Amino acid sequence: MCGIGAIINGNTGKLEAMMDKIEKRGEPSSFNENINLDDIALSCNRLRIVDEKNGTQPLVNENNSVFAIFNGEIYNYKALKQDLILKGHIFKTNTDTEIIVHGYEEWGQDLPKILEGQFAFVVYDKNNNDFLAARDYFGIKPLYKAEKDGTIYFASEIKQLVDYVDKITTILPGELVVRKGTKRYYSLPIYKNMDTVDKAIQNIRNLFDKAVKKRVQTNLPIAVLLSGGIDSTAVLITALKYHNNITAF
Repeated sequence: MCGIGAIINGNTGKLEAMMDKIEKRGEPSSFNENINLDDIALSCNRLRIVDEKNGTQPLVNENNSVFAIFNGEIYNYKALKQDLILKGHIFKTNTDTEIIVHGYEEWGQDLPKILEGQFAFVVYDKNNNDFLAARDYFGIKPLYKAEKDGTIYFASEIKQLVDYVDKITTILPGELVVRKGTKRYYSLPIYKNMDTVDKAIQNIRNLFDKAVKKRVQTNLPIAVLLSGGIDSTAVLITALKYHNNITAF
């Protein structure tokens, strides 16, 4: 897992100390990958999964005006990349992180609704001196925010922030944050399902297969925690259809 941290409108010299607090996240060779823009700084302790060699964060757009740090995995990044290329965006890596950079340029605050995956990210827009931070639909990846004396902080863990502020806010699942405030971009829809039992079984099988397939899009080895129950066994046997290097524990 990666870990991220950001300081906006403040003393950016604190950022490395913030990242020290979550040194266990990421890899030693990818500790505190950062950029410092006067009173703006973004950093990531990166775990290399997609395009390991070229994924150094923050990722940036073509004219060095939009920067992104990211913890998680975007499952539909390949389809989004093709869409963005057709719209004229130029990519320099094969990472899913770069989708966030160009996706912000194209869709702005609608970006989180377009992503499929587990994510916590912060985007800084240099031209407009604006930012967008967001947490995935169900809160798989953590994200915290704090503010003091005009400085805004974002972090993957609370302990990154306790030395600098008195109050820390949890960004909730399905929420995004911009300068104007926090808003919900996703709520789980509730509706009555009138499918027959046979149709419901088939739908579950199809959705399960699709969900597992999305999560094994890597050339790295995959591990499955196998309890011996039906659910983890189903995950394992489905993952084996789409990845050839899986170990079960």
